[in-house]
Amino acid sequence: MMDELVSCFRFLAKHAYRSNHHSIFNRIVERKEYIVERDLLLSAFIVRTLFEAGKLSDEMADYELNIVSYPATPRNTNKLMPLLRRVPDDDLYDYGRPSQLSIPGRRFVNQLIHAAVIPCFDFGDNTRPAAFMVVSDRFAQECLYRCELDVWVKFVREVVHDEVNSIHETWDEAKGKWKIERSRKQGET
Repeated sequence: MMDELVSCFRFLAKHAYRSNHHSIFNRIVERKEYIVERDLLLSAFIVRTLFEAGKLSDEMADYELNIVSYPATPRNTNKLMPLLRRVPDDDLYDYGRPSQLSIPGRRFVNQLIHAAVIPCFDFGDNTRPAAFMVVSDRFAQECLYRCELDVWVKFVREVVHDEVNSIHETWDEAKGKWKIERSRKQGET
C-alpha cells in the first residue's frame, strides 16, 4: 500500500500544475487523488488498530514524527462553519510562520482519522519535499500540520516491521490494574 501511495503521489506531483487536460486524463488524476487519500486513511486506521490491540512495542509507541505546524489565523474561530474548514485557505492558517515539531506517531494517526481538513497535498519542489497537510477537528482552530510523505511512509513501514519479542506484566497496586510492557528486545515474559 505504501508503494502505491508513493507512486500515485509522484504521478500527481508530475501532473499537478498542468491544466486543460483531456477528460480521460482528468479522470485518471482524480483516481490517483482518491488512491492517495484512501491509502493515507487506511494506513492510519491500520496503525491505530495495532496500537489499540496492543500489538506494537513500547518503542513504537514512543516513535515521533518530525512535522511542520502552521498556526491558525484570527479568522479561524469556533464560529467558522466546519465545511469551510475542509480545505485550508490562506486566511485560515499562517503559512509564513511554520514551526518544526515532533509529534508522537500515535497522536498524528488520529489527526488523519479525525481530519477536519481534507488531506491536502503539497507536491514539493527543489526546496521542499512532497508532503500532505491535515489536522483533526479537535486542533483545527489551533494549527495545521504538514507531514512529509517520506516521514509518513517510514513510520508506517516501521509499524509493519515492529515485532514484540517480550512482554512483562506487573500489578500496579496504587492504580489497581495491570501494567503491561511490550518490548522489541529479547527478555523474560
